[in-house]
Amino acid sequence: MDSVIFDLDGTLWDPIDTVLSAWNSVIRNNNQIKSELTRKDFEGTMGLQMNEISRKLFPALSYRERQQR
Repeated sequence: MDSVIFDLDGTLWDPIDTVLSAWNSVIRNNNQIKSELTRKDFEGTMGLQMNEISRKLFPALSYRERQQR
């Protein structure tokens, strides 16, 4: 093998369900976020920078809260 393809924006492979599962796993352990995300929530976020994604998905949280792990 002489190359690896990273398709993080969904052009070749739709990663939303896998990414959504990971995010919801973290959300379940966070008392600041009241509900899990849906596939509809995630549509349109692939390819965005993390700060843009967190602002879009968690607008009620402050910048500092969105930066916490």
